[in-house]
Amino acid sequence: MRRVPLLIPVVLAVLALAAPADAARRAQAQPVEIGLQDDQVFVAQNLLTPQKGYNLAGQLGVSRLRINLGWSGVVGDTARDASVPRPVPYDWSDVDRAIDQAAANGQRVQLTLLGPVPAWASARHGKPSNFKPNPKLFAQFARAAAKHFKGRVDRYSIWNETNYSSWLNPHTTAPQQYRALYQGAYRGIKGVDPTAMVLLGETSPIGRTGVASSPLTFLRQITCSRPDYTAAKSCTPLRTDGYAHHPYTLLSGTAYGPYFPGLTSDDVTTGSLVRLDQALDTLQKRGAIVNTGGGTSPVSSPLNLYLTEYGFYARGKTAASTLPESQRAAYLRKGFQLALKDKRVKLVVQYLLAPQSPLYSFDTSLVDKQGDPDLAFQALATFAQGAEQSGQIKTPVPFTLPPAPPS
Repeated sequence: MRRVPLLIPVVLAVLALAAPADAARRAQAQPVEIGLQDDQVFVAQNLLTPQKGYNLAGQLGVSRLRINLGWSGVVGDTARDASVPRPVPYDWSDVDRAIDQAAANGQRVQLTLLGPVPAWASARHGKPSNFKPNPKLFAQFARAAAKHFKGRVDRYSIWNETNYSSWLNPHTTAPQQYRALYQGAYRGIKGVDPTAMVLLGETSPIGRTGVASSPLTFLRQITCSRPDYTAAKSCTPLRTDGYAHHPYTLLSGTAYGPYFPGLTSDDVTTGSLVRLDQALDTLQKRGAIVNTGGGTSPVSSPLNLYLTEYGFYARGKTAASTLPESQRAAYLRKGFQLALKDKRVKLVVQYLLAPQSPLYSFDTSLVDKQGDPDLAFQALATFAQGAEQSGQIKTPVPFTLPPAPPS
């Protein structure tokens, strides 16, 4: 038998070790993605038409579509059952359709796995809720999603506005709950798709007593840290491929300008992104967070930021809190410009395209019900065109995906 030279396995081992670092370096060098989320337009397809939505997205330079994949929404009538169905009857068809249509329009999909959770996966039985989700069952959901979407979805984030009371309750135990949910989901996804990215955080920007924790307060809590970021106790490091955050400058129905830094030094908006950069660097240096760079092995590069929701109110809660459209347009453009100045930002998502029906109190839409653009849309489109020409943002190019497996 011919002997394999010793040099070959050594070289292969070196290449295997270098691959995650190479992937991380490539991610650092990539142009920023402009993202868009409007699940009513692109997934439920009950506003505008999908192609109208994609045509408008193309004018904004959108290369990434963010979709919320709510757990209770893909298990059918079993969502209200008291006991776990065997097997769980997942129906991924609406999301599969959206993924294929997005690819045909040059957009990759990022899935946010979140609640409400089925009644059988919550400590409060009877109906779907965000009350004490079962982390073991959530990990199984994340694994099932990653197995189904493997080769079609390359990025996931875990939960939504984890530091906001209505999204994960009781709010007093949200940090401990999120640690368990995130770690289980990370393992579940990486176990079937090791190269899929898994993002930590999805935090809201501004703390308010009884409503939301400041994002850096919450970050310290999930990493078992003291106010000075030293270890409060021994905790398993959180492994992640990036940090997701919503850097709005919106507060209680009022829109502040994009330079507004928040109410405290633990808030993070487009006007104070450096705070998040510095906090993540400190935690990574301590070993409380480990960057796995889009793989499973640690890399030394700093964590990138993914700004997965952004926008300004088209209509405030009152006439007094509604910005003049020309001012909203200027604020939106400046906010995107500020985000792109941070070299660690790799994605900025405009949240909502069309006005939601029935009228949604959180309305950051850019077109009217017929799909006619407003001034804010035009400002963002002009910005995107210039940023694309200068190579700052990724150019959307249609591509083909492998077919979806049966649901």
